Amino acid sequence: MKILMLRPNYFPEVAGGTRLAKDLVDDLIAAGHQVEMITPFPVKVDEKVKREYKAKKNEVAQDGSLVIRRIDVPIEEKSFPRRMIKALFVFLGMYRKGLASKNPDLIMTISMPPFIGPLGSILGKTKKVPVVYWEQDIISKSIKKDSKIGNWLLKTFMKKVIKTFETFSVKTSTHTISISNKFKNYHLQEDKLNPEKISTIYNWIDTSQVNYVKRENNELFQELGLDKDKFYVTYCGNIGYPHNLETFIEAAKKLENYDIGFLIFGEGSRKKAIQRHREQLNSENVKMYPLVPLDKASLAYSIGDISIVIGQAGTSENGFPSKTWSIMSAARPVVSSFDIESELTNIIRDNEAGIAVPPEDSNALKDAILTIYHDRSLTEKMGQNGLDYVENNISREETTSEIINLFETLHTKNKEGRK
Repeated sequence: MKILMLRPNYFPEVAGGTRLAKDLVDDLIAAGHQVEMITPFPVKVDEKVKREYKAKKNEVAQDGSLVIRRIDVPIEEKSFPRRMIKALFVFLGMYRKGLASKNPDLIMTISMPPFIGPLGSILGKTKKVPVVYWEQDIISKSIKKDSKIGNWLLKTFMKKVIKTFETFSVKTSTHTISISNKFKNYHLQEDKLNPEKISTIYNWIDTSQVNYVKRENNELFQELGLDKDKFYVTYCGNIGYPHNLETFIEAAKKLENYDIGFLIFGEGSRKKAIQRHREQLNSENVKMYPLVPLDKASLAYSIGDISIVIGQAGTSENGFPSKTWSIMSAARPVVSSFDIESELTNIIRDNEAGIAVPPEDSNALKDAILTIYHDRSLTEKMGQNGLDYVENNISREETTSEIINLFETLHTKNKEGRK
């Protein structure tokens, strides 16, 4: 079976979802399938890598089982209008290369950016093959939180447009994979979707890629000049509008008289704003570092005695923080400052894998941190509980196999329907 995959990014660019995409590609190929991917040239990489990949317009890898066709997008995202122009370039490039794709058996699309879903459905209808829409987030429900879109009328317009794209994607795709039951139930109720056309499959974690590294073996301590005897609270991941790291900084400020270090490993559109907030509060116990490469993820997640998952109120309506699985895979306790009425809170509490507190409440976050600070045995106990959960429920092998089985079932039904 040949899968045509439409993606906004792929390696060597490290961005949201690239690790999952690579895992799925590798496991599809291991199962005997072929993958053709259409994606833009890498952007968020150094100039040397950019120059290297400019010569790789059509890249063949893994003994010919993976073909990557890259799109040249001659514009950067420096403003909202430029983001829209870039999206148009990507759409046209993907459509042209998608039409040129020879004999795909199935098309896989993704929810971000929101035009990829409808594009995949159009290509699927043209080529008469099933389409799987991989829903990582519901963008229309996050528009109100995105300060990049400042004008109220523009926000309202964009929300309606994106909601139209999302509804079109779930209704015209052969099957939708949602990463949370909340997303699935939203589509069942809001879009009246046939329950047979949607599944909840959580994002996975490969515990062989992310695992606990003891401090004496963790080279990041020496590299960053960190005290191995100190208690650390870490945040690893994107620094964007939904993540509300102001609450993290404010909780750290309230704990400045304790021997606790707060570390942020991340990149994103709000990194400078968070740096300014830290400076305004004079939170000297907070240090900020770039996002570490994937091959050092275990080192970064292992530094903390606690790892934080944080979001604005209402974030669970449009996203699920899959970084939680990386924290659990590294056997660290999760302290979440997130919607209490959410799957994340239920998982943390039901499995005693950490402490869940309401979002945007720095006092509650401070108290949760102190609970573990004063009882260090909780670090090991909660961390082990989290590791047990991911090993038993969302392992890479079981989860990617579920997706591959879905692909094979849809392909078989499509072949039988053509007879």
